[in-house]
Amino acid sequence: VNDLFERIKQEASSHVFDMTTDKGRKFCASMAHKVSQAKVKVDDFGKDLVAEEKKKLALVDADRKAWREKCDALRDEIRKPLTEWENAEKQRVLMHEENIININKLENVDGLNSDSIKNNLAEVENVIISEVWQEFATKAAIAKDAAIASLKASLSARLQYEAEQAELERLRQEAIEAKRIEHERIIAENAAKAAKEEAERLARAEFERTERARLQAEAKEAQLLRDAEQEKQREK
Repeated sequence: VNDLFERIKQEASSHVFDMTTDKGRKFCASMAHKVSQAKVKVDDFGKDLVAEEKKKLALVDADRKAWREKCDALRDEIRKPLTEWENAEKQRVLMHEENIININKLENVDGLNSDSIKNNLAEVENVIISEVWQEFATKAAIAKDAAIASLKASLSARLQYEAEQAELERLRQEAIEAKRIEHERIIAENAAKAAKEEAERLARAEFERTERARLQAEAKEAQLLRDAEQEKQREK
C-alpha cells in the first residue's frame, strides 16, 4: 500500500491545475475523485482479504470465551466448599465483632437515668465469656470489664446527681410551702384585721344608735316634764 500510495501521489502531484479555467478546475476535481476511488477499491480489496481470517478469528474468540466460562464454572465448583467456609467464617467473625460492639455501646449512657444505667450494667454483667466466643474470648472479656467499670462510674455519678437534684427539689418544695404558709398567714391576719375593724365599726354604730335613742328618750321625757309643768301652771 505504501508503494501504491506513492505512485498515486506522484501521478497526482505531477499535474499543475489551472484554477483560472473551468477545464483546470474540472481536471483538479477529477484527479481528486480518482484518489477517492483508488482509496475505496484498495480498502474493499483489503476487506475481502481479511474476511475469511476474521471468520477464523471469530471461531477462536468463541472457543476462548467458552473455554473461559467452562474453566470459571469448574473453578467455582471446585472452590465451592472453600467459598462456603469463607462466607461462614466472615459471618462468624462479623457476629463476634458485632457482639463486642454491642457491649461497647452499652457504655453510652448519655441522657439515661440511674435505673436505665443499672439495666445496662446488668446486661453487661450477664454476658457470659466462654468457649462460644472462640478466639474473641479475650477481646470480649476486656470489653466486658471496661464496660462494667465505665457503667459503675457512670452510675455513681448519676446517683449523686439525682440525689443533688432531689435535695434541690426538696428545698424548692419547702420554699414553696413556706411561701404558701406565709401567704395564708397574711391572708388570715388581713381577714382578722378586717373582721376586727368591722366588729368595731358595728359596735360604734350600735353605740351611736343606742346613744341617739337614749338622748331622744331623755329629750322626750324632759319635754313631757316641761309640758306637765306648763299644764300645772295653766291649771293654777
